[in-house]
Amino acid sequence: MQLALLLVAAVHCVIAQPPPPNDPVALEIGFRKLRRSKVLATIKGSTTPEQQRAALSQLANRVLLLQEADRSGLVRDLPNSPVERASAFLKNVVSARVICSKINERELALMYRAMRPRFVHDHLYRLAELRLTCWQPTIGCARSLSDWAMQHWGPVLVSLDTKDELHMMWEHANAPPGVIQYREYTVHIDDAGNSAAPRQLTDAIQKLEPGDTAMLISRTGVRAPMLVEYEPPSNRTLDDPDVRRQVHEELCPRIVKKNREAYLDNLRRSAYVKIYREAWPPSIVLPAKPSE
Repeated sequence: MQLALLLVAAVHCVIAQPPPPNDPVALEIGFRKLRRSKVLATIKGSTTPEQQRAALSQLANRVLLLQEADRSGLVRDLPNSPVERASAFLKNVVSARVICSKINERELALMYRAMRPRFVHDHLYRLAELRLTCWQPTIGCARSLSDWAMQHWGPVLVSLDTKDELHMMWEHANAPPGVIQYREYTVHIDDAGNSAAPRQLTDAIQKLEPGDTAMLISRTGVRAPMLVEYEPPSNRTLDDPDVRRQVHEELCPRIVKKNREAYLDNLRRSAYVKIYREAWPPSIVLPAKPSE
């Protein structure tokens, strides 16, 4: 608990002055005594409280992992670098291979449920689009925008093949009195042609091949959707080996990360921590003494 409080409290540190000539022990974690210069060097360069907290947390994790590696003797032939040694020990002691081999059907089913839109869906049209609209819609505004779009976009759109080219066209647009937007999105259309998207858009994109662009003019402005990718309807379940593989690959690193965080959390909870208050600058707000 005290270690967690320290990590939160130390974010108030303002490292404006160099440490004094003497370098006393400022913090003790387990069997490791850390001098003031080490602690302050760890925080140095952090520009936000979050970065400071993360730096101190990484330092504490590394100290505890290195001590655990030396104490347990579970892993041999670790790298010499403290950072690499701590990382290698954690990867070995909380093995991805072992953890992922124990993923059960319930866990796969829950992950499949979260990923279901990837495997069960209607016709998918992934689009990149330029959209030209008025700042303040008025009578005749859309007509002037459509004239501008036909003149400036019409001859160019037919030569484009990729969304990157469409994006570059947006970046270099010399716009009329209006605003040009670029966005990427997906339109779902069922077998009956129904969709939440406007009918004008769905009718147009169903006639496009990947890389083709349409120009749609309405009373509110002009839009130029490019079909980036089309994916036909799908209704695939966990019985499909490819689906099972994708779900497992998505789930595995999440479970590994959760287990490694739990392992580190257990080390921190059981760690011996002592703060040498006299060695810390007054600018750092330390935990109250009873929690030591």
